[in-house]
Amino acid sequence: MSEEVDILELKLAKAKDKGLNYPRYTVGLIIKTARVKRGLSQQELADRADINRSAIACIETGKRLIRVDQILPISKELKITILSLVI
Repeated sequence: MSEEVDILELKLAKAKDKGLNYPRYTVGLIIKTARVKRGLSQQELADRADINRSAIACIETGKRLIRVDQILPISKELKITILSLVI
């Protein structure tokens, strides 16, 4: 798990350094990194946040943006600030 977190954090840092602040990409990486740090599977996060697992997968991979009604439950379960997802 630690190695996966390191890789995710490195990807996020590189994206920010290159100015790749594409919401789909960076938000997905932030969510995936926080989820992996907490030791949660996509299904566990989906169950806790009352969101479909496929929605979590699509958000993490950047296939779609996180919806407004999904921000609070995801951030609450991952113990991250809402602000970290929108900036």
